[in-house]
Amino acid sequence: MIIDTRTHTYYHKGGVLPGVTSILKSVGLMHNEQYYTPAGAMRGTSIHMLCQRDCEAEQGGGVRLAADSSAAELYGQYLDIWRLYKKESGWSSIMIEHPLSGSVAGNQYAGTPDRIGRYLGEDIGEDNRPRPLTVLDIKTGGISQWTRYQLAAYVHLAGESRIDGEADTPIIGRCAIHLSPHGYKIVHYPASSLRSDIEVFAAALSVYVAKNAQEGGGGHG
Repeated sequence: MIIDTRTHTYYHKGGVLPGVTSILKSVGLMHNEQYYTPAGAMRGTSIHMLCQRDCEAEQGGGVRLAADSSAAELYGQYLDIWRLYKKESGWSSIMIEHPLSGSVAGNQYAGTPDRIGRYLGEDIGEDNRPRPLTVLDIKTGGISQWTRYQLAAYVHLAGESRIDGEADTPIIGRCAIHLSPHGYKIVHYPASSLRSDIEVFAAALSVYVAKNAQEGGGGHG
């Protein structure tokens, strides 16, 4: 699979794979797009990059990478809040902004989870088996009702992929964090609704495929 990082378009075997958010938009589940602005999108991209560089530096065991000075000056407070959340929650990232592809109900799609990881103390359970991993998504414009389906789609993709050192570890946790300059808000989605949320996404993907049968398609993940 090849990804155009500028447009987040996914290419696979000569075709274009639809991305998770493109699918949700196409079928009308992302119904709050009127609140999105180019300025807000640019802000979100800059904050995501700051947080990504910070996590990659931690994962590499080195000094935190210097972020773009203009982005750090404008959005450094968001990075401080992200670091605060990691400290208070014990979050540890295993996979950072890694594109994944897979299929559900016979239809292929792709997506890029912000983070896959676990919380401190959750590595080994009482039965000495690895605890399930969590897919975490960073939001700067609010947590929407459709986020549960977005994360369910990512969990399904991650479950079909092999994560180094975690091949036998289930991935069932879903968490969305909204960052602001003044604090953070967390939403954890219950494991009990994961299967039904994946089924909703699978239905959305089937509708997307039917709508685009003659045109092809793809998009942001």
